[in-house]
Amino acid sequence: MSSEERAAPDKLPAAAIFALLDGAPFGRLATYAPPVDDHPGHCYVVPLQFLHREGRIYIITRPGRKLRNLQAAPRGVCFQLDLTEGAGWTSVCAWGDYQDVSQLRERLSILSASFTKYPDRTTHQAVSWLRSHTPLPGHLTNPAASHAFVIGCLALTSVSGRSWPGLLLSAGPRLVHPASPVAAVLHGRGRPVRLDLDGCRQVLSARPLARLGCYHPARERTYCLPLWFAIEGRDLWFYHPGGSGQALIEALREHPHGVCAQVDDLDCSPAADPGQPWRSVVAEGTATVFALGPNEELPPAHQHEILHAIRRRLHYFAIESIFVPPDPDLAPPAGFLLRLHMQVMGGQATGSAA
Repeated sequence: MSSEERAAPDKLPAAAIFALLDGAPFGRLATYAPPVDDHPGHCYVVPLQFLHREGRIYIITRPGRKLRNLQAAPRGVCFQLDLTEGAGWTSVCAWGDYQDVSQLRERLSILSASFTKYPDRTTHQAVSWLRSHTPLPGHLTNPAASHAFVIGCLALTSVSGRSWPGLLLSAGPRLVHPASPVAAVLHGRGRPVRLDLDGCRQVLSARPLARLGCYHPARERTYCLPLWFAIEGRDLWFYHPGGSGQALIEALREHPHGVCAQVDDLDCSPAADPGQPWRSVVAEGTATVFALGPNEELPPAHQHEILHAIRRRLHYFAIESIFVPPDPDLAPPAGFLLRLHMQVMGGQATGSAA
């Protein structure tokens, strides 16, 4: 069956979305840093572990960029995850307002749940925090230790999900699973290390899917949507078929600066190992939206070149979907091409600590 003949994706009911949030080991958080002086605001997408409880997404994190963004722009934060399910595909976005968790009972409850879901990750954090609040006899409390990490939550205000039960995705390890062996929880996972430029490029070349993060000023919310992409020099090109999802196009046109693309090799399915190693790259820059057609800004020859590049890349990964660009040699293309001109790129990787 060709991509043009495929049925539209099914809309996921809220119960299915919340069930997926209950079980998935990883998701991706899109935060926003508001403008400062002459610097425009910018979006930042990062993968992370999380807990979902009754419409609230909890995170345990150390002070850093995402936490600064969350505290500076707490409204309309986007949490996203996508996964393959045999021959299917599911994508979920949830939006909420961020707040630090300050009540001791709630913090202890989240830490306890983290032990169950992520025993390898939270042990050292939890022990450090508990010692700061319940010191041994003869030992003083260490207030600084309690601020070594922060527990926060998103109180969800809306959720959206789509599922493509008939979409064909390669079941091989190149797409579904990380390239390196999964580290056993018993041995632990190493601390994240920075990827150099070559390492970042390797991740971009090895993965067909990126999450495009941007900010919609009128709606006061971030967006984080998965799109297939191709690489052309310092540009990442994405195809968008139009129709639904116009909010992304609006956001990119209203706020083209500070857009980012995040690429990783995480398996977010509920059956995945929460202690798996991962690699993640974030490319930041300025976005441009090009409508497809014979009389548009981007010359038709360049349109065809980019569409063919994306099609070749997806053919390599054995991907078919309604988001695969149509063959421009057979029919006039419709939709949009989105270009992210990369100005900054960085990445991290984890591995076994053994």
